[in-house]
Amino acid sequence: MLFMKLVFRFFLLGFSLSFLPGCQAPVISGEQNYTTLSPLSSQQHENNLLSLSSVIEKNPDDPSAYNMRGTAHGDARNYAKAIADFSKALEIDPSYYQAFANRALIYVRLKQFDKALADFDQALTLSTEYPIAYFGRGMLYRVQKKQALALADFNKTLEYAPDHAGAYFNRGEIYLARGENELALADFNSAIDLQPNSFAPYYGRGLSRIATGNYKEAYDDFYVAARRKKGFYQAWTYRGLAAEKQDAPEEASRAYQRALSINPHYKPAIDGLRRVKVKSS
Repeated sequence: MLFMKLVFRFFLLGFSLSFLPGCQAPVISGEQNYTTLSPLSSQQHENNLLSLSSVIEKNPDDPSAYNMRGTAHGDARNYAKAIADFSKALEIDPSYYQAFANRALIYVRLKQFDKALADFDQALTLSTEYPIAYFGRGMLYRVQKKQALALADFNKTLEYAPDHAGAYFNRGEIYLARGENELALADFNSAIDLQPNSFAPYYGRGLSRIATGNYKEAYDDFYVAARRKKGFYQAWTYRGLAAEKQDAPEEASRAYQRALSINPHYKPAIDGLRRVKVKSS
């Protein structure tokens, strides 16, 4: 479970959301937590590490103990120590594919992408049906803007883990960027079904609905996204656009003003507010 926690912390949300023509693309950090997991306190991290170190002292040849402690170090952002523990696990058991995938995640965080790719590839050589490694590699390909390879890995993720919300979300983003809006919409719906308390897939679904002219439901989706993520001025801006497209200038003005109260220099919101003021005058 600790490993899964680390995977979702690093990769579930994705690195950016595609925007439509005429608007600046919002970047949402891959560190945002789109699950309901709560970060551990520093004391909890310390307690975990002490407990795992005690296990290692009693079982110095157990690769799983090093793998677990490496995961705890990774979760605490002690990356050099995490790499050392995963490497020790692999020294003891070179076929330990989970440790390869875990170490790859740390290399991604350190932006050592060649090393990360080599470790993901090795994990999948050892276990061809390991969805976590497919998902991690898919996210790495997204960082490298290799969208076709990323799409193939998300498909593989869902082949072996059909309830993987992150794979649906990220695949939906790729479809959205390609203009395949119906496919994107289906994937965002799946992500919402699996993670109903998240914000990102509502935003993605709103973009899909805007692209297909479904402005009313897009307006509602952007509201959910904006309310669930504090400071999400891009979602307020798109809520304004959805209202504007429905010829509702007062609602559009309120949404644009809400976006500008968060980021007064955000040009798409400035331009949108100017448009509705001209229409109202």
